[in-house]
Amino acid sequence: MKTLIYYFCVTIALFLISCSNNLSEIETSAGANFQYPIQPVNIPIYSSTELIVQYNSTTNDSQKDSLRASHQVVKYEVCAHCDGTIEKWDFGTDADLETKLGSIDSGSGDAESILRVEREFGFKYEGEDNVLTGGSGNTEYASKVKTTNAGVTIAVLDSGVDVHYPTFATSAPFLFNAVGAGVPELTSGWNYVDEIENVYDDYELVHGSAVTHILTSTLEDLGVPFQILPIKVANSTGKVSKFDFLCGFQLGAQYAQIIQASLGWYDLEGPDNQTNDIFSNLIENVQDDVLLVTSAGNHENDNDIFTSEDYPHYPSGYNLPNVTSVAAANQSMTNIASYSNYGNITVDFISKGTFIPFVNSEGLPVAISGTSFAAPHISAVAAKIWYESGMMSSPSEVITALISYGTLVDYDRPTTYNTIIFP
Repeated sequence: MKTLIYYFCVTIALFLISCSNNLSEIETSAGANFQYPIQPVNIPIYSSTELIVQYNSTTNDSQKDSLRASHQVVKYEVCAHCDGTIEKWDFGTDADLETKLGSIDSGSGDAESILRVEREFGFKYEGEDNVLTGGSGNTEYASKVKTTNAGVTIAVLDSGVDVHYPTFATSAPFLFNAVGAGVPELTSGWNYVDEIENVYDDYELVHGSAVTHILTSTLEDLGVPFQILPIKVANSTGKVSKFDFLCGFQLGAQYAQIIQASLGWYDLEGPDNQTNDIFSNLIENVQDDVLLVTSAGNHENDNDIFTSEDYPHYPSGYNLPNVTSVAAANQSMTNIASYSNYGNITVDFISKGTFIPFVNSEGLPVAISGTSFAAPHISAVAAKIWYESGMMSSPSEVITALISYGTLVDYDRPTTYNTIIFP
């Protein structure tokens, strides 16, 4: 296994953490610990007026119109550049959503037209205190679109990418060429937050740019031809709508072999609340073609259990054959990081996620930590495996190969394979 050698200088390290707003404990270079509340912040905040509906693939436009009218939908939104099977319905300020849910589930004719219906909710990234303070302000991105796609396509579902951030200054074009892939209405990816083409990372903590940098630099070191399909699902405050997340996954699954999602939420209602939901159905539908790589979260949480202190974390908690979840190792890679989630069923691999070198908007060296930054290392190795197979691997075959690629470890908190991978 090759190892990336990083050199960086930092006198005060604060951390950008992504998959839980509050860490129960995080290590600093001085050895001190920051204490945070037990309950994570990135829990679902449910809409009081909106539901998400998944139609059967055979439901036509006329039937959809009739369903919206019969259920008194005030307005609706479709997933742009997707197959039309998912919509968000808004019932207005006086909506009784529990009654609406029941009526849609049992409504006459609905069963033949609607597969699933669920509440819309929003959630945020996990960490907010760090040294990163905004992007370049230059929203142009076409200059970084590849002339020709080659190798592995990786969709990054995140806050977007600032291609003019200092860390990308010397990068060759690396963005997915949508026109070359037969999608003339797009230049590269899509911004589901603002419903525009431009995927500029306007989140102050430039989370998507950091994840994309780790992914692209690792792929380059591994010698893997690639392109990044940027899909913006988080807004300028780091908030993600589940509907946008579903749409982003659908778009990514059409063109990418790997979907990188370093974000997630904790479901305080327990694991049964996410069983056979719309997102799990979307993942299952592409289980032979698309690998979803997710971050495990940063709450020192056992993702396998449901107690007053440990909650199921998603999308890492979807126990499906094409989903792999990544925990973070400490700086020396001698144990799982103190802040990282774990679990011998729902967390699979470990990679370096502590003191990852990055730069701030002035180009000065800083360090970032979190499972968000461990996950793209696994995506890069998965891309290498996929590419070296002649692009013929299935997601389950890639995961099997990842087990062999890594090193077996005996850390004090378990994961499925107890395997650490760092290219």
